[in-house]
Amino acid sequence: HRPHFIVVLGDINIDILGAADSWPQPGDDCQSPKLELHLGGVAANCAFALGKWGVHPRLVGCVGQDEFGNFLRRLLRDHGVETSWIQTAAAAVTGICYINVIPDGQRTFFGSRGASRVIRKPQRPHALFHRASALHLFGYNFIDPVTEATAHYLLKSFRDRGAWVALDVGPEPSKTAPRKILQLAR
Repeated sequence: HRPHFIVVLGDINIDILGAADSWPQPGDDCQSPKLELHLGGVAANCAFALGKWGVHPRLVGCVGQDEFGNFLRRLLRDHGVETSWIQTAAAAVTGICYINVIPDGQRTFFGSRGASRVIRKPQRPHALFHRASALHLFGYNFIDPVTEATAHYLLKSFRDRGAWVALDVGPEPSKTAPRKILQLAR
């Protein structure tokens, strides 16, 4: 029995978590007892979880030509995510998200999608599609023109093959691109 794959398209970034005693006021200098580095990005987190559950994810994304990108690529590969389709952008850094966490657990995100804004159409699409039974997209794929073109290409390719397609809308895309999201939901 040979496995089927789920293709996941979208953001790969580094999450930096910092604990704070309270929400800062403008101009405050906030110190955190420690900062933690984690895998982040909705697509990377999804592919990571699928890999842990024994599903075979193929992650299509983009990182910068930097140490964060190298670290994330290694981490994903070590946890069963096929990383052959992770691109490297020379002109953009790996996405970074700082997450400020206060004692009651409230989290506030500050981030830049970085290289995730320029995910190009994958090379070797036949290899990507081989034994792929589903595509998982995110609303963030439809915010930036380059990644949006890639998302539409993959969406059409998977629909033409009669494969499953899932869409995780996300709060920001719901606000910034609601018409696109509603059209996609059809």
